[in-house]
Amino acid sequence: MIYKINIIWLFCLSVLWNVSLALSRTQVKIIYETDMESDIDDAATLALLHALADNGECEILAVMHNTSDDYGVGVIDAINTYYGRPDLPIGAYQDNDAPSAHFGGQTRYAESIARDHRFSKDIIKRADVPNAVKLYNRILSKQPNRSVVIVSVGWVMNLKNLILDDQGKKLARDKIKTLVWMGGHWAPPDIDHRASMNLAGNQIIPAAYEAGKYVVDNWPTEIVFSGVEIGSMIFTGEKLKNTSSLNPVRQAFLHYKQKHKQKNWSHPSWDQTAALFAVRGKEEFWTLNTRGSPQMFLKPNVKERYLRWHTRWNTATDSPHAYLKIAADIKVIAKTIEDLMTKPP
Repeated sequence: MIYKINIIWLFCLSVLWNVSLALSRTQVKIIYETDMESDIDDAATLALLHALADNGECEILAVMHNTSDDYGVGVIDAINTYYGRPDLPIGAYQDNDAPSAHFGGQTRYAESIARDHRFSKDIIKRADVPNAVKLYNRILSKQPNRSVVIVSVGWVMNLKNLILDDQGKKLARDKIKTLVWMGGHWAPPDIDHRASMNLAGNQIIPAAYEAGKYVVDNWPTEIVFSGVEIGSMIFTGEKLKNTSSLNPVRQAFLHYKQKHKQKNWSHPSWDQTAALFAVRGKEEFWTLNTRGSPQMFLKPNVKERYLRWHTRWNTATDSPHAYLKIAADIKVIAKTIEDLMTKPP
């Protein structure tokens, strides 16, 4: 009898200890910046953030859309609703000078999901949501100092406009702890790398073309970059086949794979890596290269006869910024990401 009582007592202590740890863990306050529509890892990343929020690891304060595509906000609202958070604030870039379709390669899944009545939502188009900078100012003004982490996985016109706004710049400096930015190519350092879409855009989209450089040079807090070299090695998505047909993330992958005639649902996990780091930090998955500074510069492309953005991590000058490096088995990282992005609501 005493033995049984001791076992029960130890079990209760274990439960109380785990509850205490969960309650003592500070939830990371997240604002998610996405070009939902440009690729499907944006949708998977929002699912991953909801799973982390369900675990009590983060609080999603808002989701901001950052291109001129009208229907990305509809997908965002559909995913938020599917995961039981239908009232999450959504903001959007409201100018019409940055359609991501001009970059090429888009599958245009957003409109099909935004207009599909199977996916519950209140928002369809950009006109249904406020300007992102106004929403940033409203939300940041209510947060403790140095408490918010922005996960940016698309173009950065919203972020540029935020720090061009007098109130926004002060709030960004005071309220934001870290900008975690998926984009650029940083390793190995001191070598010129062709910039990725999220930092550079291209010359036919001047708004996006100019914003990345401005934010790299003028952002008022630390930046941690997850470069394209990270997500390009980590593939996830196969388990989405087994999720509900009412899952809008599954529908985004299905649309993409059918258009590209791909039977394999695995996809590079560019955006998910940034979000996972933003919430959980380095853990055993990453190390941070903290010595040096990010640089963006224009370099002639002789073959194509125009200037193209390149990135380089300059080890000769220091900065408060860093970039991620993989420190664990890629299969372990992929399983962690896939389990989170396919976790049921």
